Amino acid sequence: MPSEAPRPARRRWLVPAAIALAVVAGTTVGVLTTRDNASTGTLAGQQGSAPSATPGPRSQAPTVKPSPSASASATPSKTPTKAKSGAAAVEAKKSTFPGASNTGVPAGVKLKPMTGELVVSKAGAVVDGIDLVGRLVVKANNVTIKNSRITAPANLPNQGRDEFTVIQQDTSVKGMTMQDCEIDGSGLVYRAIMAYNGLTVSRCEMKNIGHGVEIGTDYVIKDSWIHSTTDGPDDDWHVDGIISSIGDNGLIEHNTIVLSGGSLTGAVSIGSSIGPIDNVIVRNNLLAGGNYCVYIQDQGHPATNIQVVDNWFSTQQEKKVGVYGIWYGSDLPKDLVRRGNKILETGKPADDEPDWG
Repeated sequence: MPSEAPRPARRRWLVPAAIALAVVAGTTVGVLTTRDNASTGTLAGQQGSAPSATPGPRSQAPTVKPSPSASASATPSKTPTKAKSGAAAVEAKKSTFPGASNTGVPAGVKLKPMTGELVVSKAGAVVDGIDLVGRLVVKANNVTIKNSRITAPANLPNQGRDEFTVIQQDTSVKGMTMQDCEIDGSGLVYRAIMAYNGLTVSRCEMKNIGHGVEIGTDYVIKDSWIHSTTDGPDDDWHVDGIISSIGDNGLIEHNTIVLSGGSLTGAVSIGSSIGPIDNVIVRNNLLAGGNYCVYIQDQGHPATNIQVVDNWFSTQQEKKVGVYGIWYGSDLPKDLVRRGNKILETGKPADDEPDWG
């Protein structure tokens, strides 16, 4: 293995419980609170001006560029055919992962415009079909949010420097499900989702944010797309797709996570800086970007039973997947399992850092 490139400064892990929550201000209509709707379970709230209630066309999924063919054909006329075949194979594989066509609000769903802060305080509530410009705070157990778009307002206090979160689960509650939603941080938001206990995310799109999901314990994140990340108004945020620094029983499966922006960290970052981490599986994801693409670290508390298996790493952002490579090599847990991981463009094994030449 070649000598390792100098690593960036040590990872700054966040303490979720210590993070102050920002409040939407400015020209928002006000605070939205829950009201019962016995027939549908849908939350009602104040209505204000917002973007169109019908979802617009989704942006195109990021393009993965194929690597050049390893050897040229002896017959010049066949070379373009081989190159096309390689590109087609990469695109075909990429199309099996989440992107513009299969995440976010489904086509044809009509959304109800809202502005302000929606506070969900009824256990078992369902938030369905809203187009909210503001933030959503969950203060009840077992809340479901589906078929909805939540967009951070452009008039955030201090332009987002106080680390605003679009969807925030209160520390005292358990159980939050998000499906078929779009979360847009407007380039000003540190986190799309922050949840402490019992989170399920499926078929969601998260964009224009610093972190996609910051999580604690008992979580499943699947079939979702995190992209177009930002490092904030002062270019100083650590950017992660999915980040956890305490908790157990996690599954990160079949997601597309592509990091862009300056102060990158990892597409997946799991480190026991706050407390123990146990029983986490990172499986069958398409991952690209970061300083290193994956950080798995034992940081003063036990980090055990972590598996990173059957993932595809893409060179679409950087020729080494991340700026310095795929795997951050310090503080790896002793029982970390890495198996079946490959480079998308070449099919080469990636359970250990490849020889990039």
